[in-house]
Amino acid sequence: MTLRTFAEFTCDLPTEQIENETDFIQLGGRPVAQALNEILATLGCQVKPVECADHRGWDFHLRYRKLRLWCQVSLIEGYLVVVRDLGARWRIFAGDHRDFIELMSRVGEALAVDPRFRDVGWFHEQEMLSNTRGASRPDGAFSDLPCIRRQEIEDSTSAT
Repeated sequence: MTLRTFAEFTCDLPTEQIENETDFIQLGGRPVAQALNEILATLGCQVKPVECADHRGWDFHLRYRKLRLWCQVSLIEGYLVVVRDLGARWRIFAGDHRDFIELMSRVGEALAVDPRFRDVGWFHEQEMLSNTRGASRPDGAFSDLPCIRRQEIEDSTSAT
């Protein structure tokens, strides 16, 4: 099974980004990170508070069953979220990714039905650097449903 752990989307929540003439004082995205933190808590995760990740945005650690996970939210034109399984290297040898796949599937479903999150596209790390359109689910195939990157691809091809 293919599992995508990067998501791009737009969101109606305020950015809370603060900048002056020369620099960012606070990067945007904290309200989105807090919303994801709350969603993950409702999915049965034990979540730590959201913390500033300096120039990378906002992050937090969480546990789901035996999994130790990390989630980071960055605001770069749209929102970029990555979820990492901190023990994945050991689970590869055990062949046990079921809990992570289950959780990511449930996260995908939660974002799909939450009206605050729009144009969600899911990606592999390698796909983040390409012009792929993304999948509508972390455990799904590519889709024709809109996502933020798909819109940018269509805008750039229609402009030429």
